[in-house]
Amino acid sequence: MIDDIDANILKLLEGAQDEKYHEHIGDGHYVSVTTGFRCVDFRRWFLPHDEQDPKPTKKGVALRLDEWAKMRNIVEWHSYIDDTGHLHLCWRIVELIEQ
Repeated sequence: MIDDIDANILKLLEGAQDEKYHEHIGDGHYVSVTTGFRCVDFRRWFLPHDEQDPKPTKKGVALRLDEWAKMRNIVEWHSYIDDTGHLHLCWRIVELIEQ
């Protein structure tokens, strides 16, 4: 997943016009990289009553691309990613999202 985020950031930097990466990372949280927003967005989503598509909440953290690069180099991601490739959010990231 980390490599997928980086690959989608590269597409943005290369001028992709319709980039939309969106992945569920557990417990109602998603990470996304999309055209128009030069950031990596970690956000809690919810499913409105009588709808099929989840919607983002205001609770989340959007990292500018330079902030993502710094965090990617600091955090030991291997300790948070399980055998299926899913990110297990550490309590600090969840705490930031829930603010």
